[in-house]
Amino acid sequence: MGSRTLLGFATLGLVLPLVIALAMATGAQASSRQTLVTAHNATRADMSRSALRTSPALSRTAQRRAERLARLGYLTHSSFKTALNRAGYYTGGENIAWAKAPVTTRAFMRMWRKSPPHARNLYDRRWTKIGIGLARSHGREYAVAIFAR
Repeated sequence: MGSRTLLGFATLGLVLPLVIALAMATGAQASSRQTLVTAHNATRADMSRSALRTSPALSRTAQRRAERLARLGYLTHSSFKTALNRAGYYTGGENIAWAKAPVTTRAFMRMWRKSPPHARNLYDRRWTKIGIGLARSHGREYAVAIFAR
């Protein structure tokens, strides 16, 4: 075996655990996103609202927005309408939050229920679709819920 081959295996030995860790984080994040969708629907059911269906386009948009908030390090609704339109929707709402990691689904839901503008989005009868995005940066977890019809 030449040194290039050994270097390749050494690099693979360093990279493969990172790839596995990233895949596991992505899987855990997908599970957390689904848990948040389930929590939204349970909360809506308590108020006799219909369940929301997950939209792949809204989910991608929400994930990009969560990652953007994590990069910025603060919350902003700027460019929400543009992002909503790019996802193919023209009427919608957005709930955003951050908290010190680790954060539970219950904590994010409690924050949104206690905030009147966020609660309005959560219970709005017009919304039939939802997308959830989650990101983590500098010890904070960011959550984005996008609602549309």
